[in-house]
Amino acid sequence: MALRTNSAWRTTDRLEDVAAWVLIAAGLLVVLFSYGVGTQIYDHGLERVRVESAERNPAEARLLADAAVNSSVSSRSSTVMAPATWQDRVGTAHDGFVVVPRGLRAGAKVAVWTDVSGANVPAPMTNRDALLIGLIGGAVALAGGIGLLLGLWALVRRATMAANCARWEDEWREVAPNWTHGTP
Repeated sequence: MALRTNSAWRTTDRLEDVAAWVLIAAGLLVVLFSYGVGTQIYDHGLERVRVESAERNPAEARLLADAAVNSSVSSRSSTVMAPATWQDRVGTAHDGFVVVPRGLRAGAKVAVWTDVSGANVPAPMTNRDALLIGLIGGAVALAGGIGLLLGLWALVRRATMAANCARWEDEWREVAPNWTHGTP
């Protein structure tokens, strides 16, 4: 048996090279897919911005009581719920709780958002929020795809290493008798 000096001719090396090229090409597809996912999420966010901006109106609420400095609910939060009154876009008065900074006094005015029924609702989503959500979605898709490809690469490397080790063991069994000490 002739010793092989060029290991690039091994089948496992060729298989590993092909797998590497396929996974690189798949990596480029993952980048494109991630861009598409991020864009789709961003577009959905922009639609939500449009809908929420059309359905929600800014209003000014007047606190009916002091906003507690110490709250038993969460002493770490910088905001608390306080009773307030506000008018919707048609002038109807509404009462309820609004989120305000700690320590505001009764009578203080705070900005709130109302829906078509006049109920207090969170502020509408902004274009910046939609962009951030789209970027996060694209990044998660990219990380997941790259993680999958790296896992596949690890499997290929493990399989080729196992095949190489088995082959080297077989070749050593053939060569070992000629290399033993004390034999002519």
